[in-house]
Amino acid sequence: RVTVLTTMAVGLAVAFLSLGAYATARLQMTQSLDDSLLERAHLAAKSAALPGLIEFQLPSTALGAADVRIAVITEDGALHSVDGLPGFRLGAPERAVWSGEANNSIRTIVADNEPYRVVTVQADEGQALILAQSLGPQNRVLHRLGIVMLIFGAVGVISAALAGWIVAANGLRPVRRLTSAAEHIARTEDLTPLHIDGDDEIAPGYLAAMKAG
Repeated sequence: RVTVLTTMAVGLAVAFLSLGAYATARLQMTQSLDDSLLERAHLAAKSAALPGLIEFQLPSTALGAADVRIAVITEDGALHSVDGLPGFRLGAPERAVWSGEANNSIRTIVADNEPYRVVTVQADEGQALILAQSLGPQNRVLHRLGIVMLIFGAVGVISAALAGWIVAANGLRPVRRLTSAAEHIARTEDLTPLHIDGDDEIAPGYLAAMKAG
């Protein structure tokens, strides 16, 4: 029971710590990505190369954003993108930014079975700029982090089980000796006083009983 309880306690502690660390890492990575996308979107919205995305069909590399997909909502509410946002449709957050009801919007979409983090900011002349970055690299990092936490958690639980077994075995050794001695007396009726040494929990009680007898 001592081993089981120790293992359960350590297992729960490891599980809560792992979940907390994973959630914190995911939150921090998402927040860092959002801040980076917002900053880049505001800079791109003010860039002189922005009109060329539609007029001259310039790729996103023209704005120094090779790792993102770029789209523009024009004055008529149409979506234009040279890079192409697979399966992407304008939603209420993007239209709210385009209409001036919101300064920016951030959300996650799934396009062609791949998650994207989508940021929308206002641009000049009634337009809105959309930046979408794949969450694939971030999710792969989180997946590896989860595997590492799982491995170390399993090692911790196994170590706790072993430590609990060792502690229980050492702690209950005096009880086993006393039980064995009592069974010997019951079988042989040999009332020779038992030799008790040490300062464990059994010795003081037995010595007190001997003195009282």
